[in-house]
Amino acid sequence: MEDLNPTSETVIKGAYACTQLSKAQPGDRFQLERLGYFCVDSDSSSSNMVINRTCTLRESASSKAVSKK
Repeated sequence: MEDLNPTSETVIKGAYACTQLSKAQPGDRFQLERLGYFCVDSDSSSSNMVINRTCTLRESASSKAVSKK
């Protein structure tokens, strides 16, 4: 347990998503644009979807330069 990042879990209640995600089943994988890749958790239910980010998207050097302007 001491090797785990204590801030690695973020719960966002009441988040909005496209209606197609309501059909996702545990183990389904998908990409959310500009955020990363996610997988539906086995703790999900029809009334409470739980998704885990499996990979973040890296920001390119050119987009950093643009955002600083």
